[in-house]
Amino acid sequence: MLVERIPNPEAPPGTKTAVILAAHSDDQAIGCGGTLLALKKKGYHTVVIIMSQGELSHPWLREDVISAKRKAESIRAMRILNVNETIFFPLSEKDLLQAEEDPRVVDTLHDILHELKPELIITHNDEDTHAIHRVVHRLTLQAAEGLPARIIAYDIWTLTHHRRLKHAWLYVDITPYERKKWEAIRAFSSQSIAITFQYLPIHARHLINGLLSGYAVAERFALIREADMERASA
Repeated sequence: MLVERIPNPEAPPGTKTAVILAAHSDDQAIGCGGTLLALKKKGYHTVVIIMSQGELSHPWLREDVISAKRKAESIRAMRILNVNETIFFPLSEKDLLQAEEDPRVVDTLHDILHELKPELIITHNDEDTHAIHRVVHRLTLQAAEGLPARIIAYDIWTLTHHRRLKHAWLYVDITPYERKKWEAIRAFSSQSIAITFQYLPIHARHLINGLLSGYAVAERFALIREADMERASA
């Protein structure tokens, strides 16, 4: 499967690699935009993989029109977040929902992850209420098989802070980065109405996560799999 890879020559390279997967072009900014900036501060080379074209956000427009607009917004937002590379899969949202039945998708994702050999993989939460987010979570685990990377999952539509018992919660202090995160989110002008309605829930989540972790504002992640240090050193 042919993917499009857009490098950002302005982003400084890192000594370690973090890969962030997103079902839609703005998910990574909403779910972990502050963490992306924190990772850059820690010296990570960051790569974002966007799995769908997000065409269903504007069903009254031609799919190629909204897909091109969302891609351009993604590139602009990822530059704000100092991401080193953005990779776009050529999948419609309908295709992504069925992607587990198409071996080309997981094979392509597997090849990309094994080429990048990330120390950290960030994907969607498997308890997210959006079906396409859960698909990306499962695809990530399949494609990351054999890699020693630590895998954590971010929230978009995860409705509770207390439901998960099978994994630990991790919190990242985004106090120095929250303003820049919002700048990146606002770069998705095609989603301005949705972002307006999401502003209070997102900000409230930042504050709640901050209260739970002792920071002013924070992003929360479920620890899906710890790094396999034995395999990493082999």
